Parts: sequence; structure tokens; C-alpha cells
Amino acid sequence: MNRTLNPEKIGFDLGAKKNCDVLWMNAENYLNKWMFPFPVAAKRNAEDFVITVKVASECPKGPPQHGESEECE
Repeated sequence: MNRTLNPEKIGFDLGAKKNCDVLWMNAENYLNKWMFPFPVAAKRNAEDFVITVKVASECPKGPPQHGESEECE
């Protein structure tokens, strides 16, 4: 099934980590720089679309330090 997506109708569900600023910053960067790097307007009605993120560790206190990985396990 094809869907019409609009960046304004995409949300992120961070669950128990919903107050983690670092995760929100990464979610916004992902949306704006990877999914929709150029201005986009939906030509049809777009559906709500929620991306659920499950994080096993605690909220990071800052960006990864030299030698640390950003990969998920």
C-alpha cells in the first residue's frame, strides 16, 4: 500500500524516553535532513504517521564521544 507522507504529519513516539532532548534532536535531524531534505508539500491528504523509537539505555547526556558508536544494538 502506498501512503502520502507530509513532514508536518509525521510524529515520533519515544515512549518512556519522551523527555530526552538528545533523542528529540536526533529525531528532528532525521526527519529534516534524511527523510525530507528539501521543502515538500503533499499533493493529496496525508495520513498521520508515527515512528516508534525504543531505546534500551538511559538518555544520553550529550553527543557520542570520540570512539563511541551511534549504532543501535
